[in-house]
Amino acid sequence: MSPVDEPITPMRRVTTVLVTFALGCVAAVALWNWWSGRCGETCPTPNVVHMLVFLALLPTASTMTAVLLVSTSWPRRVKLGVAGGLLLAAVVIGAFLAQIPSA
Repeated sequence: MSPVDEPITPMRRVTTVLVTFALGCVAAVALWNWWSGRCGETCPTPNVVHMLVFLALLPTASTMTAVLLVSTSWPRRVKLGVAGGLLLAAVVIGAFLAQIPSA
């Protein structure tokens, strides 16, 4: 059995999920700081609400994705493909929600 085919240990599963949640939180805070600094007090209310909802869901969605991926027996390349596709979708949604004029 090659190292790639070895099953993931329970501690590594827990660590992966916790790190993914922490990274989702860091990404949400960084995106909020970047986005809110662009328009300051002139941010339209609907945009603020949409961005806050997106940022609140970001850590939860990243954690759910990590739980899904560490619990499956899919090959590593498939897991990376799913994670990459979901990351791309999150970036596109974030970019769409951030479509406001600069201050």
